[in-house]
Amino acid sequence: MNNSERSGNGPPKSNGIDNVERLTPRPQQSVPGFPSPVVGSYDDLKLRSVPSSFLETIINRVRKQPESHKKKAEYQFGKTHSDRTDGTICEAEGPSGLVAIKTIVKKKASSAEKEVSSEINALRRLNHTHIIQLIDWFETRDNYYIVTQNTDGGSLFDRVIDLTKLREREATVIILQILSAVAYLHSNSIIHRDIKPENIVYASKAFDSPVILTGFGFSAIQSSADEVFYDFVGSFGYAAPEVVQKVGHGRAADIWSIGVVTYVLLCGYTPFRSTNIQDFLEECTQESVVFHEKFWKNVGQDAKDFISSLMNLAPGKRPTCQNALAHLWIDSMPSAAAKMNTVEQQFLPLLPL
Repeated sequence: MNNSERSGNGPPKSNGIDNVERLTPRPQQSVPGFPSPVVGSYDDLKLRSVPSSFLETIINRVRKQPESHKKKAEYQFGKTHSDRTDGTICEAEGPSGLVAIKTIVKKKASSAEKEVSSEINALRRLNHTHIIQLIDWFETRDNYYIVTQNTDGGSLFDRVIDLTKLREREATVIILQILSAVAYLHSNSIIHRDIKPENIVYASKAFDSPVILTGFGFSAIQSSADEVFYDFVGSFGYAAPEVVQKVGHGRAADIWSIGVVTYVLLCGYTPFRSTNIQDFLEECTQESVVFHEKFWKNVGQDAKDFISSLMNLAPGKRPTCQNALAHLWIDSMPSAAAKMNTVEQQFLPLLPL
């Protein structure tokens, strides 16, 4: 497709503006991959390996249960919240009260061990209002279980589908909370690497419920602020170009993903229409972000500037989370600032630029 087809205020001419694809409930394509754990002040969790062959599966059946399997008896499993590609999440009653438990079937994915280890090793380092709180973990011969705080408000993905799109003030409140969470992650040398609406959930069903960042199965722990990773992880359409190209990515990859999420919140569809990697790279690397006039005419220029800055093709030119929080689109919304709790207000000025 040539550049003339991409220029202007609409999508590619071959499809027409009325055929812009709205956000629809479909699973994202997640690409497995995980860097080697970084040895630090934490003893990273070591899980029992997933059987890789039929023989290992048979041997596994006659082995003793892992020691931690005894914890399962402490929980009474209840209704299912969601059945995701990375596991089934349900409510449960346990020693600390109502919780959520994600069950990951070992035999369903060869990457299950790495993803579960990644999620637990990241979350055990974190304590933030807008990041899912880890409570416990255990495993049986067949499954891994991750116990977290219970959230019953559904995902941001579901809410966008219900509302088609959000007003700017509503979107600003959400993005402010996500930026706060990711700023905290980066200050703790953790990159999320799979930020998307499905991994942002509401704490409760209240319309003004705070949002919580989840889905740490692809997260990476850096040994230094400038360490980069070369594996292809995340979800197609939200992963940054440097992740897809496997040329080395760092914290700026999360910034790109937040830009894509912001775009989706304000118009109800994704900025990319590609269905394969090659077309995606062509689409996102040849032109700046396109805001189709028909769907963006009521969205302010500050919002468009904010998205464009986060989705800069050059990772080094994207703002840090703290710089993004200072952008006019965020800073000028009183309703967004009012949503920040006292802890966040005290914490953010301490973050490195």
